[in-house]
Amino acid sequence: MAGPRDQEKETLALRMLTQALEAEGLTVEDHRAHAGLGADAMASNGHFYELKAHGGPEPTEISLTGAELRRALAERERFSLVIASYLEQGLGRPTLRIIADPLTCLTLAPTEEVKLKGLRGAQVEAVVCEWGER
Repeated sequence: MAGPRDQEKETLALRMLTQALEAEGLTVEDHRAHAGLGADAMASNGHFYELKAHGGPEPTEISLTGAELRRALAERERFSLVIASYLEQGLGRPTLRIIADPLTCLTLAPTEEVKLKGLRGAQVEAVVCEWGER
């Protein structure tokens, strides 16, 4: 279960994603309270988004839960991984990296969970949005 600080970062990441998608004419529904869905948000076009929020720099790998992996496998091109970084004030420019269909472009490293590696790789096509420093 995420602690209060993690929930604050995730809420900020969801706000940033909503802002980015609204610029594309889409609305966003918050699905974080729906346990087992495998995605934190869904856009009005039926696209699913899994949020990974970080106070500091973007990590080089993340883990997916079983539900998140199942959603990514089921939806493929209608599933995006959203990595939010620099969400803590004074650490840098808040940034979103949105990676569509991450299972096809990132390296899978099976553990009890699945880690996706190569988040900052040059061959990964992603949308990156930056905001002014907090």
